[in-house]
Amino acid sequence: MNKYGLLQRIPFFRIGLFVLSWLLLSTASAAVPQAPVLRSPLGQITIITPSFKWTKVASATIYQLSITDSSGHIALFQYKDALKCVVASKLCTASPKIALPPGNARWRVRARNADGWGPWSAVKQIIVNPVSENLQDVLEAGDSYQYVTDVPSGTLLFTEMWRVLNEHNAPCWISEFNTLSQYQFYEDPGFLPGPLYRFNGFDVSVGQLTVYSIGWYFRPGQTLPLKAAYVNAAIGDFLLVIMDADTFVEAYWQGNFLVATPYHIGKQCL
Repeated sequence: MNKYGLLQRIPFFRIGLFVLSWLLLSTASAAVPQAPVLRSPLGQITIITPSFKWTKVASATIYQLSITDSSGHIALFQYKDALKCVVASKLCTASPKIALPPGNARWRVRARNADGWGPWSAVKQIIVNPVSENLQDVLEAGDSYQYVTDVPSGTLLFTEMWRVLNEHNAPCWISEFNTLSQYQFYEDPGFLPGPLYRFNGFDVSVGQLTVYSIGWYFRPGQTLPLKAAYVNAAIGDFLLVIMDADTFVEAYWQGNFLVATPYHIGKQCL
């Protein structure tokens, strides 16, 4: 090896390309917006539909808000700088249509301009402790049903549940125990404003789904909030608990016996 060392083995045009690429990447990286600074909400909140505030970032045209709730669900929203930010206060405010369940949640924001997305902001933690009524041992010893009492929050929460029950034009929900027991949840403005249901079992029942209350169900010994509603349909009054996007549980007491029936999305109703 001579005094030029490793350079003797690398063509000079490749070195030039490497340096040019590095300069271009450095320039592009420096041109994206900086990370916003989060302002609120912080700490403990009682509102399940909070507004989110962060600092306006120079040159940013779009912001992305990421919210992870206590169930682990991640919701992403995008907003235009011109619609959500005020130049005078240098603050941006967004009120996403989302109902946060009780427990620990976190959120963050990043900004974008013509050169791309900038880095995410620091993550902020919030503790959602909604104003609600709490019923203990509703179905099983050690469980609880925590339901909201203000109408706007309850309406938004039911809208989220209805999206699961009525996704893609009224899916068919089939009992895990008996395939002849089926539910459909749908809307029919020509018959009656929704929400409506159709139940096939020992008999056929069609009518309006009456919602008494809505909130979250906590299973015995667990802290995971499950969307739930106390409703009337088909068999009478029961607690409807959304387990996931493909499963809900119909649960009620019959005398001294708890009747809990899981329903899963099927391909075709009777």
